[in-house]
Amino acid sequence: MDVSGKVFFITGGAQGLGKAYAEALLAKGAKVFLGDVDPKAGAETLEDFQKRFGEQNVKFTAFDVTDLAKFEAAFQGAVSGFGRVDVMVNNAGIMNEGVW
Repeated sequence: MDVSGKVFFITGGAQGLGKAYAEALLAKGAKVFLGDVDPKAGAETLEDFQKRFGEQNVKFTAFDVTDLAKFEAAFQGAVSGFGRVDVMVNNAGIMNEGVW
């Protein structure tokens, strides 16, 4: 699949798998809007990705996917910032191996 120029909205995108997905997509020419509950990790990831892939190709906002109003605002921010969203990657989650 050619992802060049496509816009991806990735939840949980500042670290772990979400960050890896974003990095791979950016390397193939996609644009990425990252969302994450951790604003510090998000700012660090954003700075790194903007330096490597261009400021115009990646954006970040901190939000918790369990807060519907903040989730909707973040999604609208992605649409406003990039003009559209082509693919949603719903990656956010909390890993707690003690509770399955």
